[in-house]
Amino acid sequence: MAHAGLDDARDSKAKGGGGARKGAAGARCERRRGAGASRNNFARRTAGYGRRLARKGERQGRQLLEESIYSADDTLSRLLFLLHVSEGSWAAGRGDQPERIFREAREFLRGQGYRRTLDYLAAMCELVLERTGLLPHANPGVMDGAALDKLKESNASVGLMLENVSVRLMRDGLPHANAPDKVPSLRLRTIEEAGKRSIAFTTGILIGIGETMEERIDSLLAIRKMHEKYGHIQEVIVQNFRAKPQIPMAHHVEPSLEEMLRTLAVARLILGAEMNLQAPPNLSYEAREHFVSARVRQKMNALAAADGFAAQ
Repeated sequence: MAHAGLDDARDSKAKGGGGARKGAAGARCERRRGAGASRNNFARRTAGYGRRLARKGERQGRQLLEESIYSADDTLSRLLFLLHVSEGSWAAGRGDQPERIFREAREFLRGQGYRRTLDYLAAMCELVLERTGLLPHANPGVMDGAALDKLKESNASVGLMLENVSVRLMRDGLPHANAPDKVPSLRLRTIEEAGKRSIAFTTGILIGIGETMEERIDSLLAIRKMHEKYGHIQEVIVQNFRAKPQIPMAHHVEPSLEEMLRTLAVARLILGAEMNLQAPPNLSYEAREHFVSARVRQKMNALAAADGFAAQ
């Protein structure tokens, strides 16, 4: 089904648009605004840095009913209209495919006429687009081709953090050991399947979870390789780990500002001046103003040069 504005939004993303203005050293300052919402709190198995949500056998797990979508998103859309927000990010929840282990999730989906959470998400994105005019950006975790085909009908873009290509991080005692959705090959396949379908895609890396600088570089190179092949990566996020209460890595040391800047500098050199590169400001409370200042941009270049990198 065609939707007014959706094709225009995709064309704008494909051209690097979306209200972006280009700054010094290839930095892009986005004027487009967005908002996000999660559609369930089931978790299958989580990484060491993941929030603890509902587990098997607990009654906390929930899926928002269609009536809730109508009610909540209608109110939400009015508020976002006043704030000039044009995009909404909808996540299927933390933990891919909860219906595979949660009886409650399977029963809910059957009652709504869906087989998978990904099918339910696609239908809710369609509903949000039709009722609110917001442009959905789905970020539900690992997706196969069938899910991407459905999401393409209603989403201006989709997303999945690559996080890291290192299989070493899946060993016992390391952050991805209990997270089957973090298998690098599965995440790379999702990014590639989106590329085959010319779906605008947001991805990125997560730093500070025990990876090496070499593993970060390998991950950035993998993203660049995908973009060189398909040209569909619209934005790359360099996300810093933040310790939170009640997670296995609650006492893990967070990456420093200098480490973040060094990684951003390397990412800029690897990905080139035209790529939209984001450092989430909500995860860098005390330093967000630094990420867009020319002074720090110079420091980023100096740090990269000290590491032996040179701009191509």
